Amino acid sequence: FEWEDAATAADLGLSFVSVVPRDRLAGVTVLARPDLAARIVDIPFDPSEAAAVEIVHDGDLVTVLGLHPPSPTDGRRADRRDALLEAAGDWVAVRSTPVLVVGDLNATPWSAGFRVLERRGSLVDSLRGRGFQPSWPDGFGPLMIPIDHALHTSDLAIAERRTGPANGSAHRPLVVTAGRAG
Repeated sequence: FEWEDAATAADLGLSFVSVVPRDRLAGVTVLARPDLAARIVDIPFDPSEAAAVEIVHDGDLVTVLGLHPPSPTDGRRADRRDALLEAAGDWVAVRSTPVLVVGDLNATPWSAGFRVLERRGSLVDSLRGRGFQPSWPDGFGPLMIPIDHALHTSDLAIAERRTGPANGSAHRPLVVTAGRAG
């Protein structure tokens, strides 16, 4: 909530499309430029783990799915994470719009749950061909791993993908520029 309060106070020129309910410890907050006409999309996932919006970008409707599944600190949580990633892949597969999936997936690109999301949603990992860009935990140098991701359907393309400074978070943010493929 401190990040939401800071974003509001910073007057970034962004609108809050969805926020984590104050009675929740975690969740997905979505901010968007007002010109993108973002609207919330109903999803069959726990709102503390996912949020989806449709935006209009250059006249095209694009769906953005933000995910934050549980960290795999034990077998039960790992199973919940993998179940959400699988269900998200299935949800993406039936969408009629281009889809961008973003978030702290609590999974590396080589984990089984990540590969299931990628395969079932026919998604492209934006990290592919861009080297190793670890995002967590900030400050651990060679021990950092990439668990924050942006994946997309083939009708989108990524022009830029990099990690930014952590600015007090344990995670480095992803900076991704996406547009229509072709």
